[in-house]
Amino acid sequence: MWPNKKIKITGRKYRKKGKMPYGTKQYANPFFSKKKKIKISHQEFSLRVKLFFLGFILIIVLTAWLLFYSNLFNITEIKVLGGERVNPSNIEKIAWQQIRDNIFILFPQKNIFFFSRGKLRKNLEMKYSFNSLIITKKLSHTLTIQFAEKRYALIWHEDDQHYYTDENGYIISEANILEIRQKDYPIIDNLTKEKIFNNRISIDKIYTDYVLMLFQQMKEYENFVVERYILDSDINTIKMVLVNGPVVYFNIQEDMEKQINKLVVIKEKKIKDDFISKTYIDLRYGDRVYYR
Repeated sequence: MWPNKKIKITGRKYRKKGKMPYGTKQYANPFFSKKKKIKISHQEFSLRVKLFFLGFILIIVLTAWLLFYSNLFNITEIKVLGGERVNPSNIEKIAWQQIRDNIFILFPQKNIFFFSRGKLRKNLEMKYSFNSLIITKKLSHTLTIQFAEKRYALIWHEDDQHYYTDENGYIISEANILEIRQKDYPIIDNLTKEKIFNNRISIDKIYTDYVLMLFQQMKEYENFVVERYILDSDINTIKMVLVNGPVVYFNIQEDMEKQINKLVVIKEKKIKDDFISKTYIDLRYGDRVYYR
């Protein structure tokens, strides 16, 4: 047996559970190090705020100068596209008048951004009648006006003035009295108290519609040459003035064809050669006919 000796174990020491083997020294990870807090002094913060507001004010002043005082966005060209009877130069004059108008002080109309297309549309439609009207603004100096006119339907005579109107009664333009006889439109003399208002004739549309139909129907009768039609205080009445003949009274509530047939019969079978000497022929009352 071996003698009793203490055996000394050398070598690596083992740590106990939960303890570091090499002491308690801690190491910092450079990738997760805490950021240093940057402190801004009250004086530096106040300076930054002042610079920000100063820059903001400068931007506003520069923008205002560009819009109100510089010529960078002023309208210098107007293009008018369209026009058959209405002269495009007249449309252009109305637009230039608005551009030069001093009423719009806060929003100068010479500026392409401030120019009011709605105002121009209103001014144009007060004078003319359009099927379509397109107003566009193109940067930075051009205003484009494209329009299509409404077609003439009749010539309206009121207070010594003649006007071309469309089928809805809107005034399109003034008519030259020297050329209206050469036009293939019915001429209506308005002797009523209902006058033109807001660029439109004020008489009930049922009267003008009746005249337009009667005008077309009478083209089929070569023996009757119509000079014009009259609207006066007689209710539901259209008076047709014949060239070298009497005034013929029509009732707009009665059948038009029947009244025309009565007129033909009166002329060809009853009055005959005395037809042109008559003052009027009244077809308004059913089967009866009155004349003088």
